[in-house]
Amino acid sequence: MTVVTPAQRNELNKLAGQLFNKLLTVDCKKESSEAIRYEGPAAMQSSFQLLGQVAVASLMNHPAVAAGFNEFGKYMDLKAIGELSHGN
Repeated sequence: MTVVTPAQRNELNKLAGQLFNKLLTVDCKKESSEAIRYEGPAAMQSSFQLLGQVAVASLMNHPAVAAGFNEFGKYMDLKAIGELSHGN
């Protein structure tokens, strides 16, 4: 477990915002502009959604993270969750 202070969280958000801004407006400016021009503003939303999916997939490949998910998975009622698709 770790604790992130509000100041640390703010700094991380600031750095992430600066990185995304640089990627979209400097490093990949042409690609970002074309994506918006040809696919509309939703292209940015789709891009960030895909980025999030890739990031989570990468995180889940870390052995300690995967082990953590396996641990809490032992306490889940998979039968009850499976029944959700049957409308029960």
